[in-house]
Amino acid sequence: MRPAAPPLLRLFSRLPTSKPPPPPPPPHSSESTWINPCPPIGGSLHLPKQSDKHLCHAAGLLYVGRKFSDDRFASQCCVKSSWTCSVGSAASCKSTGLVRAVWLDPNCCVAPVPDVSPVQTWAFGVPGTWQECMDRPLVGYYMHAFWTGKMCVTMASRGQLHIAPKCRKMRACPPGGIGVGNGFCCGLL
Repeated sequence: MRPAAPPLLRLFSRLPTSKPPPPPPPPHSSESTWINPCPPIGGSLHLPKQSDKHLCHAAGLLYVGRKFSDDRFASQCCVKSSWTCSVGSAASCKSTGLVRAVWLDPNCCVAPVPDVSPVQTWAFGVPGTWQECMDRPLVGYYMHAFWTGKMCVTMASRGQLHIAPKCRKMRACPPGGIGVGNGFCCGLL
């Protein structure tokens, strides 16, 4: 009888292969239906993110303005659904190492690893601290951390496999996780 794979290997073996995440739910109104203003580009689902037109164009992304929006102040840019966007600052949202970051005021958007991944590999940002949002080796994998200027985004890696870890507020971070500040713990929890 073959022994069961360790939990980390089971988690990495269940990685999605090519199915992108579903689009966001429609607004909370029984009479309205959300229409994605972003067309599929290159066969990939794109979603709107708040941004200025010049920043969107500088990043090589499609700008759709306020298309399908009743908000006269809407200013939207189309970003691949596999990217992770969190509130940040222009000063901190800079590409470095594995991080390919794009500043789309007020969002700092980070590309998945590898760039062609159809799913997010970075966890959505949590309000940690810049002092504690840092890369660390853990048993069985390596935790990458990136400070957007206001949030800490993290990614777990083992060889060529990269996945978005889970992050949550806890009293103490258990083994297999890293504290990123303000009581938040991220890892394969």
